[in-house]
Amino acid sequence: MKRYKVMIIDDQEMARQLFAWYFEGQEDYVVVCQAGTVSFVEEFVKTNQVDVVIMDVLMKDDVNGFVMAKRIKKNLSSNKIVMVTSHQCRKCHGLIRQKIWG
Repeated sequence: MKRYKVMIIDDQEMARQLFAWYFEGQEDYVVVCQAGTVSFVEEFVKTNQVDVVIMDVLMKDDVNGFVMAKRIKKNLSSNKIVMVTSHQCRKCHGLIRQKIWG
């Protein structure tokens, strides 16, 4: 049975823990990385394969999740990226509307 490798990227530790808890209860998934900064993620994806990325839209280190998703896709073109946010703000909705993703 294939186990999908999951990377969780969120600057809030509680959110990372909740996503990890969910995936650890699923037999088809294994969490291979949890990160709170995008700088760590950029290095990780250069040498590691993941199938699913769960990523926060707004990160504290001033790079939004859409920009980071583009960077990740350069190294992991076949993976799936799921964008999440707990913010109900115009900035998040504006980013989505702009389709920065491409």
